[in-house]
Amino acid sequence: LPIYYSLILIAGVQPLQGSPLAAEYKTSFKLSAAILKKFGISEKAIVAIIPKPVKRDRTFASALAVKNWLAQNNIQPKGINLFSIGPHSRRSWMLFKEAIGEEIPVGIIACENREYDPKRWWKTSSGVRTVLGETIAYLYAKLVFDPGRVRAEIATE
Repeated sequence: LPIYYSLILIAGVQPLQGSPLAAEYKTSFKLSAAILKKFGISEKAIVAIIPKPVKRDRTFASALAVKNWLAQNNIQPKGINLFSIGPHSRRSWMLFKEAIGEEIPVGIIACENREYDPKRWWKTSSGVRTVLGETIAYLYAKLVFDPGRVRAEIATE
């Protein structure tokens, strides 16, 4: 069965740097919105969610920003699907579930990273850097990360 979305929230809007598209689109939100529009998504359905800046734990801060935006706009979705890339997806999913809470189910759509062959990631430096870096970040998020610290940091800014 096809899945229909009433909103597409783009969280963690970053300036584009070093990309040939940076001059035209300036931010990751503008680039993502342009791509979605080319696929026929209505501009009204695309929303930028800009989290408060934090020095670390940006994914969790983005997830909290999504949760806060939904609450401020009195939107209670039946569920959320998170779209992320490659090995970053598992950690993002875990952090979004932590931030959003149990009242809203969070799914994940993991897009394949095309910079390397994910079935042979160890054969390229890009694959090794990405997979090992995300493995370390996942272990940090699972074993060391303190969501209360990030919530407090965001609340005081």
